[in-house]
Amino acid sequence: YSRANKGKATYERDLRCLNQHLSLWANESLDRITPKMCEDFKISRIKVVKPGTVNRDLHILKAFFNKAVEWGYLESSPAKGVKPMKLNKAMERFLSQEEANYLLCACKESDNPHLYAIVSVALHTGMRLGEVLGLQWEDVDFKRGRIQVASRATRPTKTRESRSVPMNHSLAEVLRRHPRRLDTPYLFYNQKGEPFEDVDNWFRKVRRRMRIPHFRFHDLRHTFASTLIMAGVDIRTVAELLGHKDISMTMRYSHLAPDHMRKAVEVLDGHYLDTGALAQGNVNS
Repeated sequence: YSRANKGKATYERDLRCLNQHLSLWANESLDRITPKMCEDFKISRIKVVKPGTVNRDLHILKAFFNKAVEWGYLESSPAKGVKPMKLNKAMERFLSQEEANYLLCACKESDNPHLYAIVSVALHTGMRLGEVLGLQWEDVDFKRGRIQVASRATRPTKTRESRSVPMNHSLAEVLRRHPRRLDTPYLFYNQKGEPFEDVDNWFRKVRRRMRIPHFRFHDLRHTFASTLIMAGVDIRTVAELLGHKDISMTMRYSHLAPDHMRKAVEVLDGHYLDTGALAQGNVNS
């Protein structure tokens, strides 16, 4: 089900979780797996990984059993009552303007000639890494200033839906200068002309040089969203740019909006009659 309905990276993560962490149940029939076994699984994982990783594993586990129920293999899921780990609700890591510029300069010095443009696309559009690496030249419309984030059979997007994002002048100039190879349709490719599967090694080298701890490529997406919110762009617009189906996903950035609550009530300034003056007028009369 995962292979047929999810993106490649998500499918591989699901498969890795099932093969590596649930192999202890390999000889058990589904109806013999108990809620206690699922709870023990959570306890064993928290000893070696962070709570966020435990919750991702639990999400896969629950989806696994829910699908078994849906397909008639089980009457109910043994993982249904297993609660996720409580997480620190601190904001995801994002770069300041100075850090982002420093990162771009470091990417220019990378031994991967594509890294600067790859990071530029992420910072200017908020696209996921898989979406960036899957870009083809036909997706880039310089005339209209748009980039089509296409969900293809070979490289589907996370939501398996295509969307269009605007391309500003800065990014357009970066892509116009980016080297193009005629025997491949992809913007970012290896020596064989095939699209990169990831850029972890190169990005790790740049991050190490910058000495920025706990920063992942995906945090460039958080940087994009955070920068827009702090500049006063409304939440719904940011949600559309990110491709979020549920705006609650975008609400995690709402506290970054400058004085958003105060500005909201200031809309009412002068909207109503001065009740104090009216009351004084009644007294005087």
